[in-house]
Amino acid sequence: MTDKPQYQGVAALLSLEQQAWETANAEALGFCIVNETHNLIEYRQSVLFEAHGAERICAVSGLPVLQRDAPFMQWILRLSRLLYKENHRQAKPLTIDDVPEDMASGWKEWLPRHVIWVPLNAGRKRLGGMLLVRDQAWAQAETTLLNHLRHVYAHAWFAHLVKESGWSWRRIQEQWVGNRWRFWGTIALLLFALFAPIRQSVLAPAEVRPLEAQVVRSPLAGIVDKVHVEPNQPVHAGDVLLTLDDDEIRTQLQVANKETAMLEANYQQLVQRSFNDVRSKESLVTLRAKAMQKREDVEFLKKQMDKLEIRAPRDGLALFTDSDDLIGRPVRIGERLLVIAEPTKAEIRMMLPVGNSLLFPEDADVSLFLNMEPTHSIDARLTYAAYQAQQDSGGVLAYEMRAEFLPGEVPPRIGLRGVAKIYGERVPMIYYLLRRPLAVARQTLGW
Repeated sequence: MTDKPQYQGVAALLSLEQQAWETANAEALGFCIVNETHNLIEYRQSVLFEAHGAERICAVSGLPVLQRDAPFMQWILRLSRLLYKENHRQAKPLTIDDVPEDMASGWKEWLPRHVIWVPLNAGRKRLGGMLLVRDQAWAQAETTLLNHLRHVYAHAWFAHLVKESGWSWRRIQEQWVGNRWRFWGTIALLLFALFAPIRQSVLAPAEVRPLEAQVVRSPLAGIVDKVHVEPNQPVHAGDVLLTLDDDEIRTQLQVANKETAMLEANYQQLVQRSFNDVRSKESLVTLRAKAMQKREDVEFLKKQMDKLEIRAPRDGLALFTDSDDLIGRPVRIGERLLVIAEPTKAEIRMMLPVGNSLLFPEDADVSLFLNMEPTHSIDARLTYAAYQAQQDSGGVLAYEMRAEFLPGEVPPRIGLRGVAKIYGERVPMIYYLLRRPLAVARQTLGW
């Protein structure tokens, strides 16, 4: 006795439901959806679209391996995204007239005339959808079967996703709570980790600065005429660093020399007349004093001329930004021009934001990570921490801190920048994790 046709359809539907629930994982379920559904409803090809997480085509009937860069896969992904955004609640038959014009050319190339979109929703959770294509129109009975089948597929798919995510409560109970030793062992390990001592540390922007550097200042008021060295150039004691403009002093010296010569000539004439003129003898003293004063002015101006050449006070590196910033610049007496520093004597200058400050022990350890070599650290020791905060170059209120390099460490080039890691005292892990949140909560709530 043969089965009646309606019984065969029911049997196929029940068999599909059983296969869907018995699949081992989401990948096997996807294979079942795109291939085994053909036992119930005829179609040319089926595509499964996943919207949970990254949007992608996860299965295509008849294709064991998906080439996602293929033109068909790219176009069918666009179509699936479009249909998914329309948020259909039931199976929706479609034709080429239901898609935008920019999708119509791809439809003519890749798909037959009739398509049906089957959304897969597990309750309010939208997982994706199934796309079936064929040459014949879709009957109402087939649409009804797909509407029933989509609930089975969606809930089976959702169950696999929850199981594979590893965060279901049942899985936690089975693996941890159900195993008493594992459960209490995990609790003990967590408590040990929370109260285990850990060393506090903070990060601060840092710069390598010269140590015991000597500032070169302008001995005169004037204008910088020439710069004879380059930035960071080694110099020796006595080398000319800068030259100030000499026009004004040279003019004053020429005038003083002429006045001196004129006074000396008048003095000599007055000496000769004094032998016969008593009044001339009385003027000799005054004229001689004026001549001596002018000679002193000339000597003073000559010394000022010598000071126009500013020389290096010792051996070292000439540290300044750029020669163009100095040339033509008017300077005052005592104004800072550049710095002479020894390359082997350097320190670390750090600006620690007030919000990151800790209680540091004396001689706290410091590790410097230069921007040019971020994987290598240079060890140092804290030597100074300011008590009063000041604004740094970025306008952030911060404490100035300094550190010296440990013996055996070669100081890097002066001027290099990086990040300094400053180590504090050891505290429990839970305090380390909650210190900043508690501080913010206290400032916000006023505890």
